[in-house]
Amino acid sequence: MSPSKLLIVEDYDPFCQLLQSMLRSPHLEIVGQASDGLVAIEKAQSLQPDLILLDISLPKLNGIKAAEKIMQIIPQVKILFLSQESAPDFVTEAFRLGARGYVHKSNAQRELIPAIERVLSGKSYVSTGLRSHQPRKDSLGCPPDNHEMLLFSSEDEMLQGFSSFIACALEKQSPTITILSPALRDRLLERLRKSGAKIDAAIRQGTYAWFDSTGELNVDELLGLLQELSHAAPRSETTGRPRFACCGERAGRLWAEGRVTEALEIERFCNQLSTEYECEMLCAYCISDAEQKALPSFSKVFAEHSQVRF
Repeated sequence: MSPSKLLIVEDYDPFCQLLQSMLRSPHLEIVGQASDGLVAIEKAQSLQPDLILLDISLPKLNGIKAAEKIMQIIPQVKILFLSQESAPDFVTEAFRLGARGYVHKSNAQRELIPAIERVLSGKSYVSTGLRSHQPRKDSLGCPPDNHEMLLFSSEDEMLQGFSSFIACALEKQSPTITILSPALRDRLLERLRKSGAKIDAAIRQGTYAWFDSTGELNVDELLGLLQELSHAAPRSETTGRPRFACCGERAGRLWAEGRVTEALEIERFCNQLSTEYECEMLCAYCISDAEQKALPSFSKVFAEHSQVRF
């Protein structure tokens, strides 16, 4: 059988590059990509794809309106929405227009390939989190739900993501650990102070700790710190385990340097932490032009996370 022709419509280029890396397969041929709704309509008409992977939040013409036009032009095409939007109205409207599937971007690494397979076989697919508000289970060895990945293309984007993450943890009174270079740590602390986050109080109380991401991560030292902080940490209402927050760039640095095995070791260690602690984790990976060469290996570290932030 000839491969199915796929058109990717996504306006965030780093994520588009990631999708292309994820979807390399003898069964799929990526025939084109578009970054706005108007171009998507033009390429759908000229390329006649079997499947369109379509975002909703697009410039010039959003994905919903683009899908409506595309279905009028080539009604036989299968459309699978891949979007950050989770409101029921969006899902309902997508299927009303004739879409075959809807995957939330945060679930892409787990659900996108199965969704594509179902849609191409003539079946429908709706992302797990949109079918039910029940939390996902970890019975199949999947990453815990609280192990997130932050994709960024500049240091300012990373610091903004970490700042929001840490401010939320401080509000919950969760002890917080960051794994950053000294320069980035200083910039992060400055950003947190300007935002009014209670970072100085956490430093005085000893509930904020920092590890240098430019050196080797001392796992024993980190575990010792978690054990020490566990007495002061609040307990999760669901599991009763001590609740922490941890964010860093060490694994991302290793991946960008081509040290994929070491990056995976850190990510799997993070997953293991969830067996003893209720640890919210955010790992930063830069998807800039300089890191594009490493994208073929990215699906491995991508699969160790449960959610994706942009």
